[in-house]
Parts: sequence; structure tokens; C-alpha cells
Amino acid sequence: LAVSEARVRAALGSAKMLAWDLELETNRWHTTADLSEFYGLPRGLDNTDARAALATVHPDDVPAGLAGRARALET
Repeated sequence: LAVSEARVRAALGSAKMLAWDLELETNRWHTTADLSEFYGLPRGLDNTDARAALATVHPDDVPAGLAGRARALET
């Protein structure tokens, strides 16, 4: 399992992508990369909190982000 996870992280990193999981009970994100580092945001932000993470998204992109999240949760 550890080798498989390392391969996925390496592949995602090479492609400049990340994967995420949302824990529905706590509304917490778990990502394969640090979001602040990945997006070049200030360090110290709590990007594991889904609502707080939305504050880092450009306002024009929030509706599309929320729609994508809703689709992911429905399927």
C-alpha cells in the first residue's frame, strides 16, 4: 500500500495535479499535496476545512467549485 501511495503521489506531482478526499462527517479535506504550497498561497492557512479553503478560491470560480463538489458528492 505504501509503495502504491508513493507512486500515485509521484505521478500526480509530475503532472502538477493533486487528489482529494472529503470526509463528510467532519467536512475536512484530505489532499495528496499541501494546498498552500500547491497553489502558492500563504503558509499557515487551514486548508483542511472545506469552508476556509473556499476563501482561497477566486470569487468568480467559487460557483464552479461548489458545483463540482456537489457533483462529486452526488456520484
